[in-house]
Amino acid sequence: MFSGEPNGVLVAEAAELPPGEALDVGCGEGVDAVWPARRGWRVTAVDVAETALRRGAAAGADVAGRVAWTRANLSTAGLAAGVFDLVSV
Repeated sequence: MFSGEPNGVLVAEAAELPPGEALDVGCGEGVDAVWPARRGWRVTAVDVAETALRRGAAAGADVAGRVAWTRANLSTAGLAAGVFDLVSV
């Protein structure tokens, strides 16, 4: 069971950063993608599990325009290099 709370290390490291572009690798149900989105970040959330992505999108409906829920394997996701200010894995 997930706690529903964002990763403590992510919170500690990113809480004071100015919003930018974030990548959440293996986002699962999206808690670590929704947390920065609610703080103004634009987030690309990547996972291979469609069910997890749907749950994340539902949980983060209030920030739907700030999170791109992406079903992909990271090695084939086609993400551009150098565009992310924050990467959470």
